[in-house]
Amino acid sequence: MSYRIEPHDRTLQHLLRRVAREELDGALARLAVAPPPSAEIHGVRKHVKKLRGLLRLMRPGLPVFQAENAALRAAAAGLAALRDADVRLATLDRLTGPDRPALLVPLREVLAGPTQRRSGAADPALAAQAALACIRARVDDWELTGKDQDILHAGLARTRRQARRAMAQAQATPTAEAMHDWRKRVKDGWYQARLLAPIHPQALLPLAEQAGVLGEDLGDHHDLAVLADHVAALPDAAVSPEARSEILHRISRDQARLEAQIFPLGKDLLAEKPQAMASRWTGWWQDWRG
Repeated sequence: MSYRIEPHDRTLQHLLRRVAREELDGALARLAVAPPPSAEIHGVRKHVKKLRGLLRLMRPGLPVFQAENAALRAAAAGLAALRDADVRLATLDRLTGPDRPALLVPLREVLAGPTQRRSGAADPALAAQAALACIRARVDDWELTGKDQDILHAGLARTRRQARRAMAQAQATPTAEAMHDWRKRVKDGWYQARLLAPIHPQALLPLAEQAGVLGEDLGDHHDLAVLADHVAALPDAAVSPEARSEILHRISRDQARLEAQIFPLGKDLLAEKPQAMASRWTGWWQDWRG
């Protein structure tokens, strides 16, 4: 089933457990192939992010939120390194295009070179598989406390409030860390809009699409920052000063281009105040459920 509320989800607890089972089963299926290819690792991380977005929505009524969110974060953390090299290379290719200057060809060869995806006995994919299986075994014991409408209202308002604060911080100080923090909060809102879209498709589907565009732009901005940090840390033997300067200049220029469209889009997307937005969505959910 898709990541969305269904007519038979008569309670938020039913929705929570059902979607959690589906996302974890999907992640575990992707990790069943050994070793999982890069595309499968990316898919696993998406499953985990979607589940964490769901948990944040249910947080006001979910006593195990802190423990389970931390467990999901830890399970996915080890997988990030398995995709870093691919992301850096793809970002460089997107930045330079097919007519890459000769100056940057050696840099691409360095980034495309063999990487040590796993070291020692510890396999991040196997560790993630074991951790996610443990979480999966606990899902049917997750219980919500409080009234559904109160949980939903508080979760929606909290997500919107955090996204607005993160946007303000990113505007005031657009560091890589601040922009990435904002991206995570935008992703939470995107997942929640997708999850609840059936309660009011005319309003929530366009909103989810808009949030998806903003999230992608913020993701590109973050990928550029990751590439910049990596290139800046490469030894002189791996990249010439001229190539380093050129690619860092291109990264800075592209980030400025993205920021010029990110902030107006974010202001429009997050214009409605948290309490008003949460009341409106909760009202739609009550009408849909009734």
